[in-house]
Amino acid sequence: MRYEIKIPFIKNDLSLVLNSLRKIRGLSEQYKERYIHSIYFDTKDLQLARHNIEGLSKRYKFRIRWYDHQFKKYNYEIKKKDNKLGEKSVYENNGTDFNDVENFYNKKNKYLLANTSKEESFLIKILNLKPIVKVSYLRKYFLHNSGVRLTIDKSIKYEEIGKSLKHFDNYYVLEYKFEKDNYLSAQDLIKNSIFNPRRYSKYIKALSCVNKLVYY
Repeated sequence: MRYEIKIPFIKNDLSLVLNSLRKIRGLSEQYKERYIHSIYFDTKDLQLARHNIEGLSKRYKFRIRWYDHQFKKYNYEIKKKDNKLGEKSVYENNGTDFNDVENFYNKKNKYLLANTSKEESFLIKILNLKPIVKVSYLRKYFLHNSGVRLTIDKSIKYEEIGKSLKHFDNYYVLEYKFEKDNYLSAQDLIKNSIFNPRRYSKYIKALSCVNKLVYY
């Protein structure tokens, strides 16, 4: 399991953030930046979103994700948060018709039920999840020689499933991802950041933007 520490900042401050990162010894760009698209699933009454807002010690996110414009290569992703530590299960799609997105995370998806853990498959069966919002953004990747990963998500866009209206976030997000063994190295990096960490969920922000849940 790993830590994920987020630092949202106004998009006009991107040059300040990039300049501060360039001064960090041992930090280099890891990959070419790419677009990330995710569709988040939840119950009819947004139970999973409310668990996030309430800060439940153990909570989940269910989504599908693909990169750039290759939506036929989406993966299923189930994120579990246990207090401050999180982990992610990733399952490659099996050619399920993308137009059948309504049934990706319910008992009709036999492929997923057969390949997920007992806990995950149990939740999929009982929650009857539906696609709620789509989140898209452009991500830059960095790697520190200590093993700490950094990403910057910019041009963040939110869409309600079934609606054509797009909402653009005024914030970008710098995120630190690291294992428990890299905790001290990560804390040194975060301590020297020009902005302070705080909770920030793109899924929750998306719900707020499409008027499904008032939070931000």
